[in-house]
Amino acid sequence: MATHTDSGQLWPGLAGSYYRLPLAMVATAPLAAAQAAALLPGGMPLADSSPYNLFWIMLDRERRLVASLPPSLLRPDSPSRVAAPLQARLQRLFPGLGTLPWDKVWTGWVDMVPDRLPRIFQPVPNLYVPLGYSGQGIVNATVLGRELGGAIAKDDFADCAFAITDIRPAPLAGLLPRLTQAVIFPLIRTGNRLFL
Repeated sequence: MATHTDSGQLWPGLAGSYYRLPLAMVATAPLAAAQAAALLPGGMPLADSSPYNLFWIMLDRERRLVASLPPSLLRPDSPSRVAAPLQARLQRLFPGLGTLPWDKVWTGWVDMVPDRLPRIFQPVPNLYVPLGYSGQGIVNATVLGRELGGAIAKDDFADCAFAITDIRPAPLAGLLPRLTQAVIFPLIRTGNRLFL
């Protein structure tokens, strides 16, 4: 059963096993080749793995800079407003960069778990629930899916790289997402704008 952040009341205790946190994505209009190369040489993505910051940037095929970051509570539909802390950080890293042409913004949810390690729950025999990608879903879900699929196909879970456990509650699962959205993310955005 793969629900990501939309488990709701689908299975008892599942919604309380992770923190459902908002995440914003922003993208620029296509950048000039030289500007894109100066930001991300070789086109390699960049991630900040700090537990206090959900942040990564990459270039797509059209050289749009795409980034994730905590959403803005004020004008969440404004690409430049949402990207403001990232823009400030990039200008400190790359003096003379200028203002990037932030063009698109969208928001979604991530399922963060306390230790930020993906997991597989087994609430009853033959039902497996992979989750806890913590904002790193492409890599984590790919690896976890391969491991879980292989174990199911062989009917042998001894070599599965992920522990299979009962559903475990995340401490303060009902409170922490609200606190994060109302207090922690605004502090992170302010700190990013001022200090990073």
